[in-house]
Amino acid sequence: VIFYDLTFLEERIANLKNLFPPSTLHAIAAKANPLPATLAKIKELGMGVEVASLPELYLAERTGFSPEKIVFDSPCKTRAELEYALKSGVYLNADSFEELDRIGEILNTIKSASSIGLRLNPQVGAGSIKSTSVADNISKFGVPVNDNPDRIKDYYLKYSWLKGVHVHIGSQGCPVPLIIEGIGKIFKLVNEINIELEKR
Repeated sequence: VIFYDLTFLEERIANLKNLFPPSTLHAIAAKANPLPATLAKIKELGMGVEVASLPELYLAERTGFSPEKIVFDSPCKTRAELEYALKSGVYLNADSFEELDRIGEILNTIKSASSIGLRLNPQVGAGSIKSTSVADNISKFGVPVNDNPDRIKDYYLKYSWLKGVHVHIGSQGCPVPLIIEGIGKIFKLVNEINIELEKR
């Protein structure tokens, strides 16, 4: 028998919400909470859900999450998955330039209400647990910022539908200064992109 402490869950979510502006979308990973009843409670508490596969996306939809409360992140989305996500209108984060181009091709054939972002690797270093760190110089996730600053900017200028940025420093073992450094680096790049967009 497994017991779930929903009071603890409610307290953690309430604490999280108090730390950020009311407009913030907090999305809890479906892979960490795959039970429909738990997801339903998370939804009831006003949270969003982050999915990393099509089955997780189906689960989120079946639980009743609205498209704007679903964030789809995955480094290996198929064209069919991209089409489904775009037709569903969920928030979608691309993981590469090639994926952005595939999204562009699909958007030439369909209309979508999706907000679309690009996952960036800030390359600020690994935490104490290297296997869960994804912001080192080499990572299997996201576009490396140090190696592609101009190309990243060009893509935001190229695609008017590209509006968001996704960054993940690592899970566990990452000290707060490393996380802040990564966010700061991406924030600087975002400001540079916005300046370029204003010029054009």
